[in-house]
Amino acid sequence: MKNDFGAVYWSISPNDEAMYCQCDSCARVDKAEGGPQGSLIHFVNKIAAMFPGRQITTLAYSYYAKAPRKTRPGPNVTILLSSIDADRNLPLSTAPGASGFRRNLDAWRKLTNRVFVWDYCTQFTNYLTPFPVAATFANSFRYLQKKGVTGIFEQGSGDTYSDMSELKAYLIAAFLWNPGADYEQLVSRFLHAYYGKAASVVSEYLLLMDQQVREKKTRLDIYGNPVNHHKDYLSPANIDSYSRLMDRAEALVETDPASLRHIQLLRTGHDYVYLQQAKFFGKDLHGVFEKDIAGGYQLKAGLPKKVAHFVATAATAGVKILSEEGPDLRQYSNEWKTIFNTPYRHNMAADGQLALHYPFIQDYPAKNERTLMDETPGYADYSYNWLCFDKVPMDAVIDMDAARSVRTISIRFLEDARHWFFRPSAITIETSEDGVAYFMAGDTDLSLPAENWSIQAPVYKYPVNKKVRFVRVKAFPQKTLPAWRAHPSKNPLIACDEIWIE
Repeated sequence: MKNDFGAVYWSISPNDEAMYCQCDSCARVDKAEGGPQGSLIHFVNKIAAMFPGRQITTLAYSYYAKAPRKTRPGPNVTILLSSIDADRNLPLSTAPGASGFRRNLDAWRKLTNRVFVWDYCTQFTNYLTPFPVAATFANSFRYLQKKGVTGIFEQGSGDTYSDMSELKAYLIAAFLWNPGADYEQLVSRFLHAYYGKAASVVSEYLLLMDQQVREKKTRLDIYGNPVNHHKDYLSPANIDSYSRLMDRAEALVETDPASLRHIQLLRTGHDYVYLQQAKFFGKDLHGVFEKDIAGGYQLKAGLPKKVAHFVATAATAGVKILSEEGPDLRQYSNEWKTIFNTPYRHNMAADGQLALHYPFIQDYPAKNERTLMDETPGYADYSYNWLCFDKVPMDAVIDMDAARSVRTISIRFLEDARHWFFRPSAITIETSEDGVAYFMAGDTDLSLPAENWSIQAPVYKYPVNKKVRFVRVKAFPQKTLPAWRAHPSKNPLIACDEIWIE
């Protein structure tokens, strides 16, 4: 700051983590101020006082989002308040998930008239997923202006392509210049300039998607995924409707190369949703596999070609990564190659019944209990095809309806340290013919892993070689997080994709 460098604002903010100093000095300040935002503001104010000619910003985010009880930000300190927890299908003024943000905004404004907002307009976990949030911009920006907010940072996907990023960028710029601008006029102007003769069809597409979100009361989450919406606005039936509209649009601009390319970029998101949901549906309709003439299952015809087309189109669109954390297109393509090279696998338990003694994490329901016997493996994304447990063991009993000759039982658990998933501390497998007398088929004790940030899914396999009707599987979470992933409010989670009985 002494060297200047020509910057207008200088950010002094904590790391994007949930760890903060709890020494006696900081704890004393935080107690008086109502939380760790207290020691942060004290610190930032001291720096700001040393540089009265500099404009200082500090994030109000995570554990320091609330305003302090007593201390006002210095005269050259601007608060940059995050709206990260808000639902995106409604404007910030009314979204239920934005209630905390609204309270925090009011509290900060009582202390200072220098407040900026850090807002979000993309799905960070799946950049290409159709994410119809543009219609909320005008209302949200007008609300923030009314509340005395003087600056907005609207975060999208950065330098990688995401769903309708062109339209969103145009509208964001327009409303930041003039929050009172007319949404319909802006959209119409953009669509005609960007999609040419297909503008009316794209408008029809946007209206249809907005209608589906409203009618299904869909919550749009910046950390969601297309699988969670396979029954509402991104259902296979809706994706088919969107695709038919895109077919009409392409026909209208087939002699206009620029507009045609723009339509093809738009439908890249539909292809992405189809492929992601195919992993989830597995052997069911719309899944990776389809029935063969022998009554078994084979890879769906045309799927490799569809993946290749998607990857090529996404590369042309400027897609560098598919989510905030990756993968890139090469990694995504390689994952599909693994799927193509892995034949359908039968699970003897597929038509049986499964009961859980403890509840799974409802945020990631997958196919509920049937996730553990649906013959669909989990992949790199923990949020579907994995059944997840927090603070409780996975305690499952499978009833195959009749005793059968079982050779092996195998089970996979996800290891994804970034998202707090670790191998269980112990696994036990028991079998029974009558559901009363159970016999140990195998047990495994596992220690916490050494530091490893790659995503893995080790298999634990147990020989049985006997008649079995009931299988009981218990997997216990680790008691503590490893030291290299310590966190004050997180727990070691477990996630299982299938209990394979063969």
